[in-house]
Amino acid sequence: MTGVQTCALPISNISYFEWIDDFVKARNFNFKQVPKEYDYIFWCDADDVIRGIDKLKDIVANNINVDVFSMNYLYSFDEDKNPTVVHIKTQIVKNDGCVEWAGLMLHEDFKENREIKRYFIKDIDRIHLSKIERFDNAKKRNYNIAQKGIIKY
Repeated sequence: MTGVQTCALPISNISYFEWIDDFVKARNFNFKQVPKEYDYIFWCDADDVIRGIDKLKDIVANNINVDVFSMNYLYSFDEDKNPTVVHIKTQIVKNDGCVEWAGLMLHEDFKENREIKRYFIKDIDRIHLSKIERFDNAKKRNYNIAQKGIIKY
């Protein structure tokens, strides 16, 4: 047939992690699912959006010696939608084991496994879009996880 094109879609791999109230284990499991053919891992939560994402590919391509890329994480807002809590979070890491998730089940962050080069991306923001009901549920969940952590550690 003329005028018909086909394309192969990438194959998706679906994996399952049974939730055990441990963000560190869940995030490390997640990162281990990324095939080695991918140079970088970009992560965020389902209730986040990225402002300026169109700039990301060029920033990473122009900084190939960088191991981790961080950006502002606008976490909560006042009634006028001004950010009231802003963190700097590492969002992109080389897929070579340079970092892994560490912490005590909750409030996890990256542990460096070797000396790494960092780059702060000033033109891209991660924005948390959670609703107040979700904050209430997260508080309860996090309290329960913290209680288990006290007993465990």
